Amino acid sequence: MHQLSKDIPRLVSIGLSRDRRQLLQESLRGIFHNDYAMRYLVPLLDAVVDGHVGALDTVVPRGFDGLFLAALSDSIRERLKAPWHGRRLPVNADKGFDFLCLGCHEWGLIQTLNFLSRAACRPSRKLAMLTSIRSEGINLLEWIAYHRLAGVEHFFVYANDNEDDSDELLRTLERNGIITYIPNETVVRGVYQIQSKVFEHAIHFLPEIRDFEWVFFADPDEFLILQSGTEACGTITDYLDKVPASDSTGALVSGVCWNWKWFNNEAVLKRSDQLNFERFKRSKPDRHVKTVARFRDVVGFGLSHKPRVMGGSILVNPVFQPVDLNSVGADPEYSVGQLNHYWSRSFEEFAAKHARGRGDRDFSQFFVWGNQFMGTPDEVPEALIVRVRGEIERLINLDGVELAHEIVRRAFDRWVCDANSRLNIGQLFEETKTASTIKTV
Repeated sequence: MHQLSKDIPRLVSIGLSRDRRQLLQESLRGIFHNDYAMRYLVPLLDAVVDGHVGALDTVVPRGFDGLFLAALSDSIRERLKAPWHGRRLPVNADKGFDFLCLGCHEWGLIQTLNFLSRAACRPSRKLAMLTSIRSEGINLLEWIAYHRLAGVEHFFVYANDNEDDSDELLRTLERNGIITYIPNETVVRGVYQIQSKVFEHAIHFLPEIRDFEWVFFADPDEFLILQSGTEACGTITDYLDKVPASDSTGALVSGVCWNWKWFNNEAVLKRSDQLNFERFKRSKPDRHVKTVARFRDVVGFGLSHKPRVMGGSILVNPVFQPVDLNSVGADPEYSVGQLNHYWSRSFEEFAAKHARGRGDRDFSQFFVWGNQFMGTPDEVPEALIVRVRGEIERLINLDGVELAHEIVRRAFDRWVCDANSRLNIGQLFEETKTASTIKTV
């Protein structure tokens, strides 16, 4: 069954209650006709509907379903139907989940039932953020602090192969209840393949995230700024209260897509301790978007810009106009808000990004992508900067966070020192700048 099939919302509406088991069983028989699926339908329903997890031991699936069931560890299988409700349960995304990077467009019986068990969870909280990072510790507190002020209640952070000593910072933030840290042990190397694995894992293997009605899929260089609301900026949660359940045609509104504002890096060589808001103040419009989605409706991902949502559902822009589901972008719409995208930041930070796996883009891209436009002035209110600094200070004062963040800062300084001994970043900056056709701000 394709993940966009309208059979999925129909099955979700049937649910997993015991008094509707017969109806669910008949519906599944009508969708999965092969002998293989029918052989395992009853024991799977015994496990998912009746809670007899041991029945899964009689199931020997093949193909993608086999990989999917193997990835359901004993601890996960025992909580097939368990909502989070504040409990911290161990979870990871080790190499056994790498198959998820292949995509899950066609669902088998096991994957379908697992999704139904997740969909049966009822959220008790409003908004979480979901991100995948690698060696992003140096700027992480600012990103978390700002979005906490904007109404985000929790952060689900997948991290793989960190080389900036940020794992302890992530563990410390988790101990303080700020984030859920999911180690992503993987042999997958492509950036988009890693993101695909992460988002598919969250959909199918992270029941904790089901406690949130809305999930914002974003990177740590992206900040969602609303144009109205409090004295500094509106809260995302206040805005989400206004999103309609459906449009005039009856289609379910499953997410809101926010356009990037691409910020000029202003040809800055060195990183400073100022906020991104203070360092970079000119931007240009961009069609690319990121999405805040009703997580119950999300069935998969292509790229990280837009989730795939259940058949019959739509994504809209911030003024509730439908957008193309098959494109990573949409016509820029900034009357309600914008997603500030600080892609390159300083040349030192760009070089660090380059070193941690974005080697497909040479150093000239710092100028070609980040500085070949003047942009227009785009500053945030001073009151917001003050509030963000105050929230960062609150995070720093949590148990162990100051020391963990200092370790990350020192690791970044060591990396710059080492890179200078190998590359001479200042000289590389000047040579690359000269070789690139740029407009200085």
